[in-house]
Amino acid sequence: MFANKPKFSVKTITVAGTVSSLAALVLVLTSVFYTYRLTLEKSREEEQISALYDMCGDFLDTSDFFTEQSRSFIIDYDINKMQGYWTEATTMKTIENCCATAEAYDFTDTEMLLIYNARDNIYALREIETEAMALVASACKYDRSVLPDEIQQYKLTASQKSLTAEEKIYEARLLLYGDKYVSLNEIIDVDIESFRDIVDVKADEVGRSNRAKLNLAVSVQIVGTVIIFVMNVFSTYIYKVMVADPIKRNAKRADISGDIPLDISGFSEISEIANRYNENIGTKKEKKNDK
Repeated sequence: MFANKPKFSVKTITVAGTVSSLAALVLVLTSVFYTYRLTLEKSREEEQISALYDMCGDFLDTSDFFTEQSRSFIIDYDINKMQGYWTEATTMKTIENCCATAEAYDFTDTEMLLIYNARDNIYALREIETEAMALVASACKYDRSVLPDEIQQYKLTASQKSLTAEEKIYEARLLLYGDKYVSLNEIIDVDIESFRDIVDVKADEVGRSNRAKLNLAVSVQIVGTVIIFVMNVFSTYIYKVMVADPIKRNAKRADISGDIPLDISGFSEISEIANRYNENIGTKKEKKNDK
């Protein structure tokens, strides 16, 4: 008989260890998958926020482009400059894309107001630029067929129509070099630069958040791996202490006395070694009885 009979069977110990190891393995695999997805999302988010930062630069470049093209037209009367202006100004694609991209992030209303104000001021500048180009187009008497639709449709006031060609050109230059025009340009620059600084801070926050998530995922993988290792070691140790060692001790005692049967109740999984010793003991008893 065992001096201290185990409370758990080998099967129970094995199943418990296996289940724990499998649970830890699932945890590790889930963490690996999460890390993979997070890496993709991290790359995508950082690319998007970086793109928004670049769009702010494009916003400023577009504003400068409008100013440059419209001013060039009223100075050298190059129709290509006006047409180049309206190729971009017709859709305002760069400006609207920047605003739409910014709306996808959780900026505060105050922060978004910066870019909305800049956009509104761009449209205000376009009205001034349109008026100036319409005055010059009228002064130069361009054929209407070569003029953009926006210039063809612009209605000069009666007083503007009565001006001479030189006066119209002078009036156009006053518009594009006047205090209002210059002030609006400066406000746009300040607003977009301020918003770009906010985007830069946002990019840092996104980077820190993603790094924290990745670190957590890696930590989970490490913990899961440690759990698997510990459970395997624990299961092996428990099996040795509660099963293998008692069997060896009882087998040794049976060899010495020759009449102590090995009790293997509760350990149906351990058969060959234990049964061999019990059979040897039974054979010895039969020989004694025959005598």
